Amino acid sequence: MMGLHRALLVKNLSESRWLLGLSGLALFALSMISVYASHLQQQELEQLRELAETQARSMESDQTAIPTDEEINAALGRENASRLRRLASRLRNLETPKFEIPPPAEIEIRFWQTPGVLLPFILWAIARGSIAVAGEIERGTLDLVMSRPVSRFDYLAVQVSSFLVGMLILLTLLVGGNLVGSSVFPTTPPTTLAQLLKASANLAALTWTIYGLTLMCSCYDLVRWRPNLIAASFTLVSSVTAALAQIRSLKEFKPYLENTSIFSAYDPLDAVKEAEYLGNSLVILGGLGTLFVALAFVLFLHRDLPSNS
Repeated sequence: MMGLHRALLVKNLSESRWLLGLSGLALFALSMISVYASHLQQQELEQLRELAETQARSMESDQTAIPTDEEINAALGRENASRLRRLASRLRNLETPKFEIPPPAEIEIRFWQTPGVLLPFILWAIARGSIAVAGEIERGTLDLVMSRPVSRFDYLAVQVSSFLVGMLILLTLLVGGNLVGSSVFPTTPPTTLAQLLKASANLAALTWTIYGLTLMCSCYDLVRWRPNLIAASFTLVSSVTAALAQIRSLKEFKPYLENTSIFSAYDPLDAVKEAEYLGNSLVILGGLGTLFVALAFVLFLHRDLPSNS
């Protein structure tokens, strides 16, 4: 039985090898590019900070030339010199500006919210979810697979395992690209593995939710295009809703917009900074995805499968 499960797992991954391979390479390259961009930005900000500190020191050394209140009053009179006195006071109290440089992790992990990183995971979730049942029915191969000594539960469990293995490969390449990039383009302080794993958990929870919805639709349908359309539309609407929630003119609707978008629980940078946010996002996204997958099992175990022979 384990040999049959392993054969189905290999078959599923082999069918998706081009999508998985190209997506993984793209994520690895994009992750290295984000580190390189962080490296360049850190160098530029260091130069700007040195310039700002140099200018502030030169202004401090010239404060002896700033007139006192008595000198201003004597030259302009009390009534006409109030504005100039305030300016002179500000110049005398001038402090060296604080020029904060964001840590590299903030720049690199924020890159995980761009379409270049999200799209491969969304495509993988929708592709594997729609082909699991509806795709096999559409091409007439499901009855052949189910004719072998494998139960419906085991078959769907292998489909879920195939998705999880593929997602793990994508996450490994995304994190690996960051670690390799950090060794080639060093930053101070470097992004740690723990930070990358926290962001990965947030990304995995989002991907799991999209996969669960697609799988549930696939277990109910007979053709693959409808689960694809439903999952893609749901993801698109959620992303648009999350974007609308950030518009200031719509701030009165922000609570409603955020509550209707799964992307409101996806912010890898907040997941790295705040353990509470990471926990809440895992509960919300992970719980929603698990509910979808559980419903998919119920639908698949109790539905009638058409015969294509």
